[in-house]
Amino acid sequence: LALASSLGATVSVDNNISAAVCLEQPIATASLVFNPGGKVTLDGTVLCRAERSKRGMGLREILEYAPYLHRTGIQRLGLEVHLTQQVLDPDYYGMVLSLLQPVIEELERLHTPIAFCNLGGGPGLSFFPSTPHADAAEWGRRTERCASQLPYQIPIWTAADRLFTGPHCLYFSRVLCVKRAHRQFMVLDSDAAQFPRLHPKGRYHLSLLTNTERGNRQFYDVVGCHPDETGRFAEYILLPEPSEDEICIVHEAGVAPPGPGGGYYLYRQDGTLEPMRGLLETFVPVP
Repeated sequence: LALASSLGATVSVDNNISAAVCLEQPIATASLVFNPGGKVTLDGTVLCRAERSKRGMGLREILEYAPYLHRTGIQRLGLEVHLTQQVLDPDYYGMVLSLLQPVIEELERLHTPIAFCNLGGGPGLSFFPSTPHADAAEWGRRTERCASQLPYQIPIWTAADRLFTGPHCLYFSRVLCVKRAHRQFMVLDSDAAQFPRLHPKGRYHLSLLTNTERGNRQFYDVVGCHPDETGRFAEYILLPEPSEDEICIVHEAGVAPPGPGGGYYLYRQDGTLEPMRGLLETFVPVP
């Protein structure tokens, strides 16, 4: 927190403890994480059940902590929402703004102005050739239109990293073998926990580095080397017959840092783990 203060960083306030801790350092900017609770829907589709998320505070907590922080020295207060990912509907951010508008109005009534809104992530990749990715320009236009209708002109931030980083990263793994049972399984030498963040239904575009034959393709479930049922990179995907030690490429893999299953570690071929922090310190000093 001292480092965040020295950098002038924005500190996310997610509960009463983090709100109190902000007062221990000269924090200039804090952002309160709002969780609306209940089912979040868009055009009749349920996007998430917000009450199941551990992140964020309800309206009552926001209305309690925001004025308190404002009175006790925080110069700029913001609101942020983190509901879901992999959304292709460009009206999503407009819907999030509609959730934030009554919160902003209530805080204005309490003489607690909001300096910015962070709409979080949301725009996603389709993982289907027939469906385009979220269109950043169209998302921007529709979000700007919704923001212009707010009673107060507030800067809008987003965290749409998946949309911009996802298509520009490849994940390489070596084929160990093909197992033929009720279905055909292409077994890779990596584990699902090592992958940045698996799509829940194994929807990724895969290819083989050297084998690009159009004919003689078969359907495979592409799985990791550990015997767990959830570690699937793809299900029933049409690929050429792989050879042993062939390199399998997972496309559009730059969606997030390593997930909870793997942690921030480098997996070595001998099975050992090396914390990424130690590796990063060889390039950039980590305080």
